[in-house]
Amino acid sequence: MKEDISSNEIVGSKKVPDYAGKLDNFHISFEPELRQLIQQLPLSPTMKVADVGCGDGFYTQILSEHISRPGRVTGFDSNSKYIEIAREMSRDRKSAGLLEWVEASLDELNPFFGKFDFVWCAQSLFSFPDPISSLEIMKKLLKPHGMLGILENDTLHQLCLPWPVELELQLRSLEFEAFQSLESHPSKFYVGRRLPYLLDQSGFETLRVSTQAIDRRGPINGELASFLRAHLNETLERLKGFTSQNFIQVVRAELESLMASPQFSMTWSNILTLGQPR
Repeated sequence: MKEDISSNEIVGSKKVPDYAGKLDNFHISFEPELRQLIQQLPLSPTMKVADVGCGDGFYTQILSEHISRPGRVTGFDSNSKYIEIAREMSRDRKSAGLLEWVEASLDELNPFFGKFDFVWCAQSLFSFPDPISSLEIMKKLLKPHGMLGILENDTLHQLCLPWPVELELQLRSLEFEAFQSLESHPSKFYVGRRLPYLLDQSGFETLRVSTQAIDRRGPINGELASFLRAHLNETLERLKGFTSQNFIQVVRAELESLMASPQFSMTWSNILTLGQPR
């Protein structure tokens, strides 16, 4: 993101999601590639665009750069603090007049049915209770001949690090065990690989599926290092009770060693799927 102000600075002690800092660092680290991805979307200037699960408005603001009047971009999120962040961060942007922010859950979007030419949902589908019913609601937001864009990841394949093979296999096996134990729908964390099937079951025709691979070389620091640490910590938090503290320490130490190496390389994968109601 180009803003100098971060989400946490805006809201101070107010409650934001636990993943807010990680998400900030993700956007900062990969902004050039994420902007390229948005440029590939079939947008036209006068479209009415919805960003469902907009969070701090990162994608909403980039989408608005491709829109002009009478077009408009509306960001929806159920978290009031994220809506506050998004509104504040967009206040001085040239496209501010094209942006609208609405605090609403998926179940509260009925007044907006049939109002949008393009519905965007980035890295939020997995967080909803049921992906099919969520996609069906997004379909209702669209005008006739409107289009849906879903950007998602697949937990098993989203991050490729040069781990020792045996360490990664053990880590992924424990992670899946934790998902099965802690989540009622563990498959939602692997939603990226199933997007065409989910779109089909929710009444969409899949128009395009593409994978964006973002590569980085080491040694690394700054926001990318912070993001990778937070991403790993999120995984290791799930594993408490499923493995030993010693294994957790070994994994953390291995990541630090990898990131400090000039030979370090990594790939982050995003999956973009476009669909249209049948």
